[in-house]
Amino acid sequence: MSLNLSPLENDFGCAIERQEFALHYQPKVDLKSGAIAGVEALIRWHHPRHGLLESGKFIQVAEACGAILPIGRWVLREVCTQARAWQNAGLPRLRIGINVSAAELQARDFVEDVRTTLTETGMDPRFLELELTETSLLENPQANGPVLRALKDTGAQLAFLRKENCPAGQGFFFSPAVPAADLVELLGG
Repeated sequence: MSLNLSPLENDFGCAIERQEFALHYQPKVDLKSGAIAGVEALIRWHHPRHGLLESGKFIQVAEACGAILPIGRWVLREVCTQARAWQNAGLPRLRIGINVSAAELQARDFVEDVRTTLTETGMDPRFLELELTETSLLENPQANGPVLRALKDTGAQLAFLRKENCPAGQGFFFSPAVPAADLVELLGG
């Protein structure tokens, strides 16, 4: 289904305030043990006219119009808050991956946003995985080095997508991406 993108661009402004975004969590499974080894947070948009939209339907538009920065901040805070809630509920600690766009990586306040959010939510930074794509790293390689070092200094994990010899499996084969409450059931909580 192809959507007219211009109306979506206009709808980003109030989507966070109207709580139209939600996160679903895609389990990452250890291929040797079969245990859930971590999750990737995937954003969904409960759009008032188009229904539930997966990120592929709107992220490029968000990047093009600059809405990706507030959306990325929202994702970071929600993930850290949810991780802390799971920890407080006695569930196993899982590394949670979030995708970082090139625009976020280049935003001058991104590292400070990560540091502040980790502190305010009380999330252990060892369990936050910032997933970086080759495209985002190559967009401004000279500026990215200091940013990557500063992100590493926060204690968060940096992940670069690997295609071979990966010890974790991810995808619909193991489980579809699910809301936070459903992930608790998968974890046996």
